[in-house]
Amino acid sequence: RRRLSELLTDREGKRLARDRQEEAAATEGEEAELLVVRLINFSCDWIARVRDRVVEGRTLLESRLREVEEGLKGLEETRRGDAGEEAKIKRLRRRAEEMRRKMGLVGKDTSGMRTES
Repeated sequence: RRRLSELLTDREGKRLARDRQEEAAATEGEEAELLVVRLINFSCDWIARVRDRVVEGRTLLESRLREVEEGLKGLEETRRGDAGEEAKIKRLRRRAEEMRRKMGLVGKDTSGMRTES
């Protein structure tokens, strides 16, 4: 009887220990699930932050590119304007040279001449 009582107590103890292990495993499983969920949430947040920074960086680069393009456009217009001025100067030089030829002043210094109006 005593032995039977010990066996029953031992079985109950083992069953209780097994139940506790199962509870612990279930708790560990829940904790593991919770950790996985936390890891997924953290990863999603991190990815969103990185994406936001990439978007901000791209926006900044696009803005700087527009500024550079506008500056380049302005330089090209100035250059065209300068080219137009250079063309005017060349035309005036040719006209002056033509007038010198017509007046017989080719090769003579006319810088000191006075113009009469």
